[in-house]
Amino acid sequence: KNVPEVNAILSVVGRQVGVAGIVIYAPNQRIVAWSQFNGNTLALLPPQPGMDGSRWYPNYFTHIEPVFWANERIGTLYLGYHRAYLGVNTEEYLALVALIIIISLGLALLLALKMQRIVSQPILEVAEFLAQVSQRQNYSMRLNHQRQDEIGQLIDNLNATLAVIEQQKGRLSQHIHHIESLVNLRTSELRAANTQLAQQAYYDALTELPNRRLLQDRMRQAFRRLRGSEHQVGALFLDLDGFKQINDAHGHNVGDEVLRVVAAKICTVVRLQDTVARLGGDEFFVLLEDLDNP
Repeated sequence: KNVPEVNAILSVVGRQVGVAGIVIYAPNQRIVAWSQFNGNTLALLPPQPGMDGSRWYPNYFTHIEPVFWANERIGTLYLGYHRAYLGVNTEEYLALVALIIIISLGLALLLALKMQRIVSQPILEVAEFLAQVSQRQNYSMRLNHQRQDEIGQLIDNLNATLAVIEQQKGRLSQHIHHIESLVNLRTSELRAANTQLAQQAYYDALTELPNRRLLQDRMRQAFRRLRGSEHQVGALFLDLDGFKQINDAHGHNVGDEVLRVVAAKICTVVRLQDTVARLGGDEFFVLLEDLDNP
């Protein structure tokens, strides 16, 4: 991926008189880029360990320069130069040394920038992916890749972590749903229990008429409404003659049914604002409100 930038450097170097060829190697001795100039040919072999530095041969001069970045060797520069152009000219030799230094520095900077992009780009992609996961709260998302390096391992670990979070979130949702169901059930049961308690507290269990407690409350309200009013309140006390004989002759089940029938009959002959209550046994009470005359 660095070939266009490297070739740009090599094209500048190639204009120097006497340069036979340049080779740039990766740390694994793979040739990254190479070039020959001025119709010259040079037998190029990967540098071997321990061969860094300058070598003099009958027809040409070679220099192998390691390229370092952050104390790590990131490549090797291999320069061939014809001896015929060197001669004994000190200035020419110094120019060659300066050329080697410039190429090394340029190559180091170029490779460093490229390596920075290679490392930073996937990290930026991971950061953007995590931002999308956080924004959408969707832990089923996965970051696809085909890398076999440390970044690939990082992405695999990230995907595995998201899978665990997704699984835990699913379990948590199930627990929350179960708890909500239990809460709704208990709430319904409490409401039913409260309704039943209210029914038992204020109504007669046999006839479902208001009992003494509710009758007393209705009477307090009726008397309170009488203040400043021209209406009157009436009260009827009722009991059943011969009810004991019915219980003795036919049993309590029949007596209970008689009480339910009597209660229903009384309710049919009073108004909606009136109150029919059972005091107990065969005794009933009727509270009549808003009467114009006795």
